[in-house]
Amino acid sequence: MHVLIHSPNGYPFTLRSLVKNDSGILGEFFESLSPQTRSKFGPHPLDREYAKYVICKNIDVDNVSRFIIVTETQVVGYFIVDFNEYPNEGSRYSSYGIELDFALDPVFAPCIHDNYQGQGLASLGLDALLRYFDKSKIRSLVLMGGTQEPNLLARNLYKKFGFVEIGEFYTDYNRLNNVDMRLVR
Repeated sequence: MHVLIHSPNGYPFTLRSLVKNDSGILGEFFESLSPQTRSKFGPHPLDREYAKYVICKNIDVDNVSRFIIVTETQVVGYFIVDFNEYPNEGSRYSSYGIELDFALDPVFAPCIHDNYQGQGLASLGLDALLRYFDKSKIRSLVLMGGTQEPNLLARNLYKKFGFVEIGEFYTDYNRLNNVDMRLVR
């Protein structure tokens, strides 16, 4: 995938698949995130070593599709579409009466760099990803770990794209209620 997108102010960005040699710029992205953004995005460690030795090293073998939004010099957004089974997600959704098949219902996690939040990049990236996956057999996207209940900006963004709030759960990880959200395709 390689899509040119323009922010509302006309600045060009590229949304593309993550590749093995992106470990340096991905690691820089992770390490430049503020504590506030880090607290809302926690699917894996956010450091250079993890970017290099786990994420980029295992591209094409880990059953995860990863995408980045880039300028000419840096990563400003990162999206995960993970087809691996997550027992906690499966168990929670089962308690709501929804049986997930992670090959058809992957978990999804987006992150936009602090300096680029509020510029419409999450919407542009999500829109392009949904169009990209239109031709796939994906039945739904499940927010990985839900979204934090007080994060109304994120919840409203997801609702704008058709995600539905399914239920709430508490986690010791962030000591907050989280809202499970799912987009049925």
